[in-house]
Amino acid sequence: MCAESHQYRPTQSREVLRKFGAEPPKPPISKRPLPRIVCIGQRRGERREIRLDRPALYERVWSEPMTTVAATWDMSGRGLAKPCRRLKIPVPPRGYWAKLQAGKKPRRPRLPAVTGGEAQEVIVWVPE
Repeated sequence: MCAESHQYRPTQSREVLRKFGAEPPKPPISKRPLPRIVCIGQRRGERREIRLDRPALYERVWSEPMTTVAATWDMSGRGLAKPCRRLKIPVPPRGYWAKLQAGKKPRRPRLPAVTGGEAQEVIVWVPE
């Protein structure tokens, strides 16, 4: 056995920056304001406009699978998940619908509250 055992630890990036006199980056702003209006889909060609508020989109996403909702609006499930993330709308996790079909009652998170002027309207462009 060694008399001196030295245990290595991973380099901490802030320590390295401090060593060279560099300013560490500021943490990202977690409380970014939500956009007032979010458009989903493309406005090109002959498209019909559907206007929803944030709670209505939340109910729509949790009432049926996202791929089904997205298919009715002529987009992918991932294309619908991105605006939901931008609006801080929780979406069903993987396996949610299978658990529901098996008779289990999976947890459904509440819609987070927003301040007055944020995320008032969602516009979905649907082909006619």
